[in-house]
Amino acid sequence: MMDQSLILLSAGGLFDFGATLPALVLQFLVLMAVLNLILYTPLLNVINNRNNYILENLSQSSDLLTQADELTNKYETELKTRRQEAQSEIKQVQKDLKVIVEADFASVNTLTNSYVNDITKKILARNAQLFELMFGDSINFKDSSSYNLSSLLFYSIWFPYYGRGKKSAKKKRGALI
Repeated sequence: MMDQSLILLSAGGLFDFGATLPALVLQFLVLMAVLNLILYTPLLNVINNRNNYILENLSQSSDLLTQADELTNKYETELKTRRQEAQSEIKQVQKDLKVIVEADFASVNTLTNSYVNDITKKILARNAQLFELMFGDSINFKDSSSYNLSSLLFYSIWFPYYGRGKKSAKKKRGALI
């Protein structure tokens, strides 16, 4: 076995530490320096620039979001106040309109009542004239209700001499004579 260990440690053996090992280490270091200058440094710069760009965009976007939130809150509060003002204005306009409508209804009601009263007076006056022409008696329609008027007409038609008294009978007799 010893022969085999001598073979492994002898010149040109498996673990020969000649000039090749330091040359390989030197080549590796030179290759690393060249790759670092040519490839890794620009690549790391691009990666760092990209990271900085992303961080700047994130900070700008967060600033924009905070501004948007502030504007949203401002506009929401303004909208709430405007809505409240609009609702109070609507309520006030409704109250004013209600007063105007009630005043208009009152004026229309009084006007209608006056027209109805005038027409009723004219109709009653015309009825009195017609009644006087038909039956020869003067009746005051202002004092009589509709029941009294209808009963007077009924009795005047069916019983022509009922309730007329002696005056109308004398008139008719005088007219006949």
